[in-house]
Amino acid sequence: MRKKGMMYLLLGICVAAFCGCSSDYEAGKDTVYIGKKGKIAGVCVSSFEQDYYDAEELSAYIEDTIQEYVASAGNGTVKLESLDTADQTAKAQISYAGYEDYADFNGVEFFVGSVLDAKVAGYELPKKMTAVSDKVTEDYSDEDKVVIIGQTIDVKVNGTITYVSENVTVQGKDLASVAYDSQLEKPELAYIVYQ
Repeated sequence: MRKKGMMYLLLGICVAAFCGCSSDYEAGKDTVYIGKKGKIAGVCVSSFEQDYYDAEELSAYIEDTIQEYVASAGNGTVKLESLDTADQTAKAQISYAGYEDYADFNGVEFFVGSVLDAKVAGYELPKKMTAVSDKVTEDYSDEDKVVIIGQTIDVKVNGTITYVSENVTVQGKDLASVAYDSQLEKPELAYIVYQ
């Protein structure tokens, strides 16, 4: 029973919502951080309440999962910055070399770059995007930055969010919550445009 419970927790942390971050980031729930120069970081938070969960086993499993990825993708692609299991909560903080590593490691669709780069990569931004404030007086441009993600998670950008797709709720000038339903026949990616 202990192993089965540990497996479910690990799958929840490592597969369904695993994201990463450096130790400079704080979050009370799953969050991906978009930094300068393509750096991606995040934090994954999960309940760790049962007595049979073992912090050392969890840490070893996460490290093994990362080492397996790094062996195929290359050194410096993914790194466990910290794992905290205090207060009945497991919080894993991981850093990624770029958005491609985040997408590959987590098994989610994820893109970060300019609007133009997104178009070149084959993405078509939704025709209906919501301006975040009345101060936004013009449409986004090809030079603006965009995060495209297929995952339920909070996204914190290094800038000011200007437009979002319908499945995104803005929480602050640089923070948004994504609702992504992978159970739908054709789930819709979330789009966050920022400057």
